[in-house]
Amino acid sequence: MKQWLEKLNPRERLIVFGGGIGLLVIGLYLFAWEPLVEDVSNLKTSVQSQQELYKWMQKSSAEVKSLRGSGVVRRGKGGSILSIVSSTVKPVLKGAKIKGGIAEDSKKRVKLQIEQASFDDVIRWLGRLQQRNGVQVVQFYSEQSEQPGRVDIKLLLTGS
Repeated sequence: MKQWLEKLNPRERLIVFGGGIGLLVIGLYLFAWEPLVEDVSNLKTSVQSQQELYKWMQKSSAEVKSLRGSGVVRRGKGGSILSIVSSTVKPVLKGAKIKGGIAEDSKKRVKLQIEQASFDDVIRWLGRLQQRNGVQVVQFYSEQSEQPGRVDIKLLLTGS
Protein backbone atom coordinates (compact mmCIF):
# COMPACT_ATOMS: atom_id res chain seq x y z
CA MET A 1 0.00 0.00 0.00
CA LYS A 2 2.88 2.34 0.90
CA GLN A 3 4.59 1.65 -2.41
CA TRP A 4 1.40 2.33 -4.30
CA LEU A 5 0.98 5.67 -2.52
CA GLU A 6 4.59 6.62 -3.28
CA LYS A 7 4.00 5.99 -6.98
CA LEU A 8 1.17 8.52 -7.03
CA ASN A 9 1.94 12.14 -7.70
CA PRO A 10 1.29 14.59 -4.83
CA ARG A 11 -2.03 15.74 -6.27
CA GLU A 12 -3.36 12.15 -6.49
CA ARG A 13 -2.17 11.41 -2.92
CA LEU A 14 -4.07 14.45 -1.73
CA ILE A 15 -7.22 13.19 -3.49
CA VAL A 16 -6.82 9.69 -1.96
CA PHE A 17 -6.28 11.08 1.56
CA GLY A 18 -9.14 13.55 1.15
CA GLY A 19 -11.45 10.77 -0.08
CA GLY A 20 -10.41 8.54 2.84
CA ILE A 21 -11.13 11.28 5.34
CA GLY A 22 -14.44 12.01 3.62
CA LEU A 23 -15.42 8.32 3.78
CA LEU A 24 -14.43 8.21 7.45
CA VAL A 25 -16.57 11.25 8.27
CA ILE A 26 -19.56 9.87 6.32
CA GLY A 27 -19.15 6.47 7.98
CA LEU A 28 -19.03 7.99 11.47
CA TYR A 29 -22.11 10.06 10.72
CA LEU A 30 -24.14 7.17 9.28
CA PHE A 31 -23.12 4.49 11.76
CA ALA A 32 -22.64 6.45 14.98
CA TRP A 33 -24.14 9.95 15.07
CA GLU A 34 -27.42 9.44 13.18
CA PRO A 35 -28.51 6.31 15.15
CA LEU A 36 -27.63 8.09 18.40
CA VAL A 37 -29.74 11.14 17.51
CA GLU A 38 -32.63 8.91 16.42
CA ASP A 39 -32.52 6.92 19.68
CA VAL A 40 -32.54 10.13 21.72
CA SER A 41 -35.57 11.35 19.77
CA ASN A 42 -37.40 8.05 20.34
CA LEU A 43 -36.60 8.17 24.06
CA LYS A 44 -37.92 11.74 24.34
CA THR A 45 -41.17 10.66 22.68
CA SER A 46 -41.44 7.64 24.97
CA VAL A 47 -40.81 9.71 28.10
CA GLN A 48 -43.42 12.25 27.03
CA SER A 49 -46.07 9.57 26.47
CA GLN A 50 -45.22 7.95 29.82
CA GLN A 51 -45.54 11.32 31.55
CA GLU A 52 -48.95 11.87 29.96
CA LEU A 53 -50.04 8.40 31.09
CA TYR A 54 -48.79 9.12 34.60
CA LYS A 55 -50.72 12.40 34.77
CA TRP A 56 -53.88 10.65 33.56
CA MET A 57 -53.41 7.91 36.15
CA GLN A 58 -52.97 10.47 38.94
CA LYS A 59 -56.12 12.30 37.84
CA SER A 60 -58.06 9.05 37.60
CA SER A 61 -56.74 7.89 40.96
CA ALA A 62 -58.02 11.04 42.64
CA GLU A 63 -61.37 10.58 40.92
CA VAL A 64 -61.59 6.93 42.01
CA LYS A 65 -60.72 7.86 45.59
CA SER A 66 -63.39 10.54 45.67
CA LEU A 67 -65.98 8.19 44.19
CA ARG A 68 -64.98 5.37 46.53
CA GLY A 69 -65.84 7.39 49.60
CA SER A 70 -68.81 9.29 48.21
CA GLY A 71 -71.58 6.72 48.18
CA VAL A 72 -73.33 4.62 50.74
CA VAL A 73 -73.25 0.96 49.87
CA ARG A 74 -76.75 -0.44 49.52
CA ARG A 75 -77.74 -3.93 48.63
CA GLY A 76 -79.74 -4.28 45.47
CA LYS A 77 -82.90 -6.27 45.14
CA GLY A 78 -81.60 -8.97 47.48
CA GLY A 79 -80.43 -11.18 44.64
CA SER A 80 -77.28 -13.21 44.41
CA ILE A 81 -74.11 -11.64 43.08
CA LEU A 82 -74.53 -13.69 39.89
CA SER A 83 -77.98 -12.25 39.22
CA ILE A 84 -76.85 -8.71 40.08
CA VAL A 85 -73.91 -8.90 37.67
CA SER A 86 -76.00 -10.54 34.94
CA SER A 87 -78.73 -7.96 35.15
CA THR A 88 -76.46 -4.90 35.23
CA VAL A 89 -73.77 -5.82 32.67
CA LYS A 90 -75.82 -4.91 29.57
CA PRO A 91 -74.83 -1.19 29.47
CA VAL A 92 -71.17 -2.26 29.35
CA LEU A 93 -71.74 -4.48 26.33
CA LYS A 94 -72.14 -1.77 23.67
CA GLY A 95 -70.24 -3.56 20.92
CA ALA A 96 -68.58 -5.91 23.43
CA LYS A 97 -68.92 -9.65 23.93
CA ILE A 98 -68.95 -11.82 27.04
CA LYS A 99 -66.56 -14.70 26.46
CA GLY A 100 -67.51 -17.98 28.12
CA GLY A 101 -70.52 -16.60 29.97
CA ILE A 102 -70.81 -15.44 33.56
CA ALA A 103 -69.87 -18.12 36.08
CA GLU A 104 -70.10 -18.34 39.85
CA ASP A 105 -67.49 -20.38 41.73
CA SER A 106 -67.75 -22.30 45.01
CA LYS A 107 -66.85 -19.20 47.05
CA LYS A 108 -69.81 -17.25 45.62
CA ARG A 109 -67.54 -15.17 43.43
CA VAL A 110 -68.40 -14.31 39.84
CA LYS A 111 -65.92 -14.78 37.00
CA LEU A 112 -66.47 -12.73 33.87
CA GLN A 113 -64.49 -12.09 30.70
CA ILE A 114 -65.51 -9.25 28.37
CA GLU A 115 -63.91 -8.64 24.98
CA GLN A 116 -63.87 -5.36 23.06
CA ALA A 117 -65.38 -3.40 25.97
CA SER A 118 -65.15 0.35 26.45
CA PHE A 119 -62.78 0.84 29.39
CA ASP A 120 -64.65 3.89 30.66
CA ASP A 121 -68.01 2.06 30.60
CA VAL A 122 -66.55 -0.89 32.52
CA ILE A 123 -65.10 1.37 35.22
CA ARG A 124 -68.41 3.24 35.61
CA TRP A 125 -70.30 -0.07 35.82
CA LEU A 126 -67.94 -1.42 38.48
CA GLY A 127 -68.35 1.81 40.48
CA ARG A 128 -72.14 1.51 40.34
CA LEU A 129 -71.96 -2.16 41.37
CA GLN A 130 -69.88 -1.24 44.39
CA GLN A 131 -72.02 1.72 45.44
CA ARG A 132 -75.44 0.23 44.87
CA ASN A 133 -74.87 -3.46 45.52
CA GLY A 134 -71.68 -3.77 47.58
CA VAL A 135 -69.97 -5.82 44.88
CA GLN A 136 -66.17 -5.72 45.21
CA VAL A 137 -63.53 -6.37 42.57
CA VAL A 138 -61.20 -9.17 43.68
CA GLN A 139 -59.19 -9.38 40.45
CA PHE A 140 -59.09 -7.07 37.48
CA TYR A 141 -57.01 -7.73 34.38
CA SER A 142 -57.25 -5.61 31.27
CA GLU A 143 -55.42 -5.75 27.98
CA GLN A 144 -55.60 -3.20 25.22
CA SER A 145 -57.66 -4.38 22.30
CA GLU A 146 -56.98 -3.80 18.62
CA GLN A 147 -59.66 -1.09 18.48
CA PRO A 148 -58.81 2.27 20.09
CA GLY A 149 -60.57 2.83 23.42
CA ARG A 150 -61.48 -0.85 23.73
CA VAL A 151 -60.03 -3.45 26.10
CA ASP A 152 -60.34 -7.13 26.85
CA ILE A 153 -61.12 -7.56 30.56
CA LYS A 154 -61.11 -10.47 33.01
CA LEU A 155 -62.93 -9.87 36.30
CA LEU A 156 -63.42 -11.72 39.55
CA LEU A 157 -66.15 -10.12 41.66
CA THR A 158 -67.45 -10.84 45.13
CA GLY A 159 -70.31 -9.56 47.25
CA SER A 160 -69.61 -7.85 50.56
